[in-house]
Amino acid sequence: MDIARQIQTNPDAGVRRLAAELGPGLRAFALRLCGSREDADDLYVRTLEKAVVRIAEQRGPGFGAWLRAICLNLHRSDLRRRGQAVPAGALHESLADEAPSPLEEAIARSDAETVRAALQRLPERYRDAVLMRYWEGLSQAEIAVALGIAEGTC
Repeated sequence: MDIARQIQTNPDAGVRRLAAELGPGLRAFALRLCGSREDADDLYVRTLEKAVVRIAEQRGPGFGAWLRAICLNLHRSDLRRRGQAVPAGALHESLADEAPSPLEEAIARSDAETVRAALQRLPERYRDAVLMRYWEGLSQAEIAVALGIAEGTC
């Protein structure tokens, strides 16, 4: 079940899941926008509150992007309310520099371990061809030459 649907059907469990899965990345994003932990924590909480209230508006798979958009809009509103200019370049850099969340990093590590284990189970003659194609980006012709085999067999 996706997070949005879970929040609608079981708000307590859905919000806990939201905070666990997407919270660290959202908090880091808020910190990049605000610069101070205190302001970032406030922005993070307000973002979650607004997301839960407006959960029915969330569509599609881009839940994390939707949350960051809410966070960014709240931050811009805060700046305007304080009479500060909204620095377009700085906000754009915050978006561009976004690092993967701890969950995304864990999934990537898990995926890498799964691929590594699958490669180890392949016979060596197939393993070399797979590595050359997908890790080194070689064409079939280049792999055939490197392995000394006919092009149609790799």
